[in-house]
Amino acid sequence: MFKALFRAMRPRQWTKNGAVFAALVFDGQLTNLFAFGRTLAGFGLFCLTASAVYLFNDLNDIQADRQHPTKRLRPIASGALPVPIARAAALGFAFVGLVGGWRLSPHFGMVLLTYMLLMMAYSRWLKHIPILDVLIIAAGFVLRVHAGVTLIQVQRFSPWLYAQRYDNPGTYAFLGDPETTLTGSGADTRFTGTLVQALKTSERYGAGVEVELHPLPTHTTVGGVGVEATHVVRLEDVDYVDFDPDPVSGGFRAEPAWIQDLYAFAQHTWTASWWLEATGGLRLDAHSYFGAFPSPRAGLLFVPAEGSAVKLLYGRAFRAPNARELLVEVDTDDAGNNLFTNGNPGLSPEVIDTIELEGSTRLPGGLHLRAAAFASTIDREITKTTEPDPTLGDDYYTNRGGATVLGGEVEGGW
Repeated sequence: MFKALFRAMRPRQWTKNGAVFAALVFDGQLTNLFAFGRTLAGFGLFCLTASAVYLFNDLNDIQADRQHPTKRLRPIASGALPVPIARAAALGFAFVGLVGGWRLSPHFGMVLLTYMLLMMAYSRWLKHIPILDVLIIAAGFVLRVHAGVTLIQVQRFSPWLYAQRYDNPGTYAFLGDPETTLTGSGADTRFTGTLVQALKTSERYGAGVEVELHPLPTHTTVGGVGVEATHVVRLEDVDYVDFDPDPVSGGFRAEPAWIQDLYAFAQHTWTASWWLEATGGLRLDAHSYFGAFPSPRAGLLFVPAEGSAVKLLYGRAFRAPNARELLVEVDTDDAGNNLFTNGNPGLSPEVIDTIELEGSTRLPGGLHLRAAAFASTIDREITKTTEPDPTLGDDYYTNRGGATVLGGEVEGGW
C-alpha cells in the first residue's frame, strides 16, 4: 500500500519543483547553509503540496480513469490504493504543505495555496480551454520560481506572462478584361478576375522570470528563463474566381502548428573602478525547429575623465525564420512549377554578429560630442532560391551566404 501511495504521489514530477532553487543559484547563495536549508525545506513542502493536487485529481477522475486503457493502471483507479486512504493522504499532504509553508514564510504559504487552487481548477475545468491551458502551465513554473524568491533576499524579481491573438486578414484582386456577349435583348457584360482573401490568424503565449542580484557591492548579475510559443491557427489564401461566391483554395496554405522557443540568459557586470566597467553574458535558446543557439555578448566601459566615456560592445543575435518561411506549402502549375515561394521547415536562423565602438565627451561651454562606428556580419541569410529540390520544388526559402554592414554616426549638441 505504501508503494502504491508513493506512486500516486508522482515523484517523477517533483523535478519541476527544482525551479524553487533558481533564486538561490542566481543569488550565489548555494554556500549559504541557512538560505540553502530554507530553500530545501520549501522544495520539500512544494513537492508535498503538488502530490496532494495529484491525489485530489486522481480521486476526482477515478471513474474516467477506470475506462482508460493506460490510466486504469494508476494506483487509485486500479484499487491498489484504497480511496479512503488516498483521500486522507491528500488532505494530510495539503495540510502539512500549506501550514508548513506558512510557518516557513507567509508569502511562501500564499504561493503554495495559489498553486494548489490553480492546478486543481486546471485539472477540473480549465485544461479544456485552448488559451488558458498553456497560460496556466506556464504560470505554474513562474509560481515555482517566485516561491524560491520568497525564501531568500534577492534584489529584484520580475515574473511576466502574456497572451495575444492576431487576426490580420487581407483582400486583393486581379482584374481581367470584361467579357461582353451579344444577346437578342442587348449585350451581357461579365467582369472577370480573381478576388483573393488572405487569412492569417495566430496566437502568441509567453511566460518567464527575470532576477537582478548583487552578490558583491561591485558586481551585478541579471538572469532569467522564459518560454515563448506561437500557435499558427490559420495561414492560407482562398480565391473567388471570376468573383464566384464559392471560394477555392488559392494554392498557398500552412497546416496549424506550434513554434516554440525556450531560453535562459545570464549577464554579469563588474565595476572594477570608477573608470572601468566590464560586462559579459550569454543567452541560450532551444527552438522547436532549429534546436539550440547560443548568443554571447560582452562590453567594456572606460571613463578616462569626468564627462567622457568610451564603450566597446560585442553581441551576437539571431533572426528566427517566421511562420511564412517555415510552414507554408504551395501548389504547382501544370508544368510542375511552384505557384508561390514554398516554405522550408529545415531553415536555420540568420546569425548577426555586431561590434560597436562609441565615444562621447562634454566640453566646456555645454558642448556635447558623440561618435560611433559599428560593423555587423550577417551569416546564413534567409533568401529565396530557384534551384530545384525534389521536395520543395523550384522556388523556396533557403539559407545562403550573408553580408557585411559598416556604419557610423557623429552627433553634436550645445
